[in-house]
Amino acid sequence: DDTVRFFDFIKNVLTTAEAGSLECRTFIKQGAERCIRIFVRPQVGEGNRVTTIIGAIQDITERKQAEESLRVAEADYRTIFEGAPLGIFQSTVDGRFKKVNQTMAEMYGYRSSSEMIADVKSIAGQIYSQPMSHQKFMRLLAEHGEVFGYESLDRHKTGSTFWTSTNAHMVKNKSGEFLYYEGFVIDI
Repeated sequence: DDTVRFFDFIKNVLTTAEAGSLECRTFIKQGAERCIRIFVRPQVGEGNRVTTIIGAIQDITERKQAEESLRVAEADYRTIFEGAPLGIFQSTVDGRFKKVNQTMAEMYGYRSSSEMIADVKSIAGQIYSQPMSHQKFMRLLAEHGEVFGYESLDRHKTGSTFWTSTNAHMVKNKSGEFLYYEGFVIDI
């Protein structure tokens, strides 16, 4: 497959006289497969004809392996996130959801996670049925950086209420700056 792509690439460079690059697979002398990136720049002579192609090859095998590992890890995370039997969320400091899984959306009466994220403009006002409960939860998070087993009477999209237990923590970057909250919610 890559041989055909390589020759099509070179043909295009010769035809258009434009520089370019191509990522493809090749084999080294010992027989191992490597991923490479080929950079080429055509030299143009009389009549705008390509006379020479100058190029360089970079071994990108480790980068490709890292990308594949990341892709697999993200797919695994997505499977766990969407398939978990409990609500999972990430929320902003201003009280909006960044992410919720399907289980959480359904727990609160929404058809999808995207619907819940779009509809809930204020976690304090729309999710918590008792404003003081949300304030206490946020105070505990600020004091300890995490909260375990916090029980609250939450509001379903229809307006009915139900009890939940939440575990949450603050997520910070390497410099210690706050990024968002994330946690798990169980309907109790």
